[in-house]
Amino acid sequence: MSQSTVDRWVDDIAFTFEVPRSCLNVTAEAKGLIAGSFTYVHRDGAAINSGSGLEGIVVPNPQDIASINLQDINWILVIEKKGQGYPDLLTRSFLRMLHDTRPSIPIYGLVDYDPDGLAIFQTYAYGSASLAHENHALVVPSMRLLGLRAADISSCVTHHDEAEDEVESEAELPMLTLRERRRAEKMLERSYESAEASKDSGDNFKEENAEKREIIRELQVMLILGVKAEIQVLDRRQGGLGLWARRKLGHF
Repeated sequence: MSQSTVDRWVDDIAFTFEVPRSCLNVTAEAKGLIAGSFTYVHRDGAAINSGSGLEGIVVPNPQDIASINLQDINWILVIEKKGQGYPDLLTRSFLRMLHDTRPSIPIYGLVDYDPDGLAIFQTYAYGSASLAHENHALVVPSMRLLGLRAADISSCVTHHDEAEDEVESEAELPMLTLRERRRAEKMLERSYESAEASKDSGDNFKEENAEKREIIRELQVMLILGVKAEIQVLDRRQGGLGLWARRKLGHF
């Protein structure tokens, strides 16, 4: 039996009984890593320094954390690669805990420039249909998309020596596959429906859905350009990912 089948059955059972998966004593293995200038105290009393590992430490289970100190944190950046799969529950739950601990800390997402990358961002920010009964405890609606955006790649079509923020020429970028184009179109359909529902429900569409409108725009431009790009392309420019991220974060 595949892991995806087991996950689907567990989700269905949890949904039927209207309880989170944790109440069924089912915990997924952590996939993500964290690093930064903060510490947390485990329920057994052990103090953990998240910056102690050269490559970060495994995302802890929020249920095992007694307290966490985020006083030295100015922002949180989530870097998600599809090689690790879609956001796992532990990572989403941990991110939500960070947000609840200090809501004033801005949280940004960096994903590949393709439909799957934007879908990953949407899962973090707005939740997933398969876990609709748990989304209220997992989502971070204030999360913002740092990149990759169309602007990060579209300005580098021809002027390699003049465009400071270019990554690579559009001609060198891989084309969207038919599956990816269809997925982008379906995401747009759902985004339009969500936007209309927000208007009809009387929500503050202008303020609360600004980022959703940005996602709609990114999908539209992506379909027009017909290309995609991975986060790694940032390493091809001077200063690499680190310099690009510092500049982008400085604009928010």
